[in-house]
Amino acid sequence: TAAGYLTMTTTTTPIAQQQQATSPAIPAHRLKRREVLHGLATATVLLPATTTRASPELLIPRHDVVPDLSITRVVLGRWQLSGGHRGDAATDRTSGSRAVDDIVTAAERFGLTTNDTADIYGESQKLVGQARLRAVQDKVKFEALTKLCVFSEFEEANRAPEAFVSKKIDAAKRAMQYGNDEPLDCVQLYWHDYEKPGLEATVEALCAARDKGLIRSVGITNFGSAKIQAMVDRVGAGGISLNQIQFSVLDGRPLNGQMELCRDQNIGVLAFGTTAGGFLSDRYLGMKASDVVADTYSKRKYASIIGERGGWIWFQGLLELLAEI
Repeated sequence: TAAGYLTMTTTTTPIAQQQQATSPAIPAHRLKRREVLHGLATATVLLPATTTRASPELLIPRHDVVPDLSITRVVLGRWQLSGGHRGDAATDRTSGSRAVDDIVTAAERFGLTTNDTADIYGESQKLVGQARLRAVQDKVKFEALTKLCVFSEFEEANRAPEAFVSKKIDAAKRAMQYGNDEPLDCVQLYWHDYEKPGLEATVEALCAARDKGLIRSVGITNFGSAKIQAMVDRVGAGGISLNQIQFSVLDGRPLNGQMELCRDQNIGVLAFGTTAGGFLSDRYLGMKASDVVADTYSKRKYASIIGERGGWIWFQGLLELLAEI
């Protein structure tokens, strides 16, 4: 189905005070008890036990978003490269050449060629851009999805949406070292305040930029179903290609009608938070709350969500159930 994507992100304030996804549908022989890496910039994909060699491009299924853009169904989130996920100096791989090496390695060795970044992710766009140039030189597939995040520039976007969008696209191209004639693969819009006018006009301007060849596809992120429908009504069927939302066993809100809406409108769903920053793994099974250290942006975010859902004791019950499954 169109709504069939999975974004895997790898991303540690103690949370003892919290007293008390769909997780990736990957067979046990593909991932050893759903292991995930912590503090690294890439994910690990293990071959089936019966496989000794395989082309990286055969490991990960792909989907055609638009005729000239194909992405992997496992997308690597690059929030980890924003500066808030660093480990100690000796082991950190979220900055500089180490981060770039890991991005390229994920594409070359494991076929994980699609990366998701944003204009608010610190150095992330720059690092993804450096990796993209290396991949292009090595003739390795590479896709970079980014975001246009509007937190305060509502008036400018509403007054002159096409000029605003053009300025943001140019900034993303510079950050990721695209040539003047190279289109960005995808720009996903985030609009922080629904009460501010200009959202639909900005989406329309993104579609116009796509039609001019400045970008290949238009996406949106973190919108409710009513707003998605309003945007679809404005730009028409096929205007929006991707919708990135949080979706995991901790957050099933997309099942309340949004998945059906996206399916009906042929909008692909990019699910983030599928492993809850690594919490949805055996690493935390049986761990005491007092031993958990949430020292990255992701860990703090998902520790908060665990607290909202029921707390650490409740979460241990969930991990026990997942381990059984």
